[in-house]
Amino acid sequence: MLSVVLVSALVMVTQSAFVGTADQCEQITIRLCKDPDAGLWYNRTSLPNILGHETQDEAGQEVHQFFPLVKAKCSSSLQAFLCLVYAPECHDPSVPPTKPCRELCEDVFAGCEPLLRNFGFRWPARLECSSYPSRQSGEECAAPGMDRAVPTEDGGSPVTVPPPGPVTPSEQSCPCSQQTASAAQSAVQALTDSLERVLSAAEGLQQLQQETLNMQQANLRLETEKLELEIQLLRRRLIG
Repeated sequence: MLSVVLVSALVMVTQSAFVGTADQCEQITIRLCKDPDAGLWYNRTSLPNILGHETQDEAGQEVHQFFPLVKAKCSSSLQAFLCLVYAPECHDPSVPPTKPCRELCEDVFAGCEPLLRNFGFRWPARLECSSYPSRQSGEECAAPGMDRAVPTEDGGSPVTVPPPGPVTPSEQSCPCSQQTASAAQSAVQALTDSLERVLSAAEGLQQLQQETLNMQQANLRLETEKLELEIQLLRRRLIG
């Protein structure tokens, strides 16, 4: 009888623990990460993420600042990397979320940092690649299309665990070199057009200012001539 009670209690505790963990998971609502092009193998997340965001709304506001880079397609891995940072795979709340692999970050950095630098921006310090675990060193990390390296408990050689579900390798997501060049050319053309509009407006303003100055000078000459005429008339009256 006692054993039955103990087993029942154990089942209840296990179920409650499972429900508590499940309650921490929620469907991903961040538009950037719901996009199939992100290449994620999961559709549920749990917060806080590794940056400390407590809600998806909070994380979404920050991650969408990178949307122009995603549109520019500077790296086929960018979208997945951002989602692994801002909307990590649902995990046990008692342990921190699995960070993206350093190699994934470095791949994104190599493709997107030059574009940021060309427009006068720096790579965000919060996404510094050295802060992420290295897959080559056997540290646990996550990346689409890569097996996850998980250290063994006995300290032996790490084992690799494939990501759950089908994953499209990042190299297959887009022909990056052509799309990146095309996007960069479009961005440069847009900036050039904007600069031409600004210069044209400045030139028009300068012409308007010059015309206004010419009119003011003409009015000043007329006033001067009028004043000189009045002085001459006054002198004649005094002499006469």
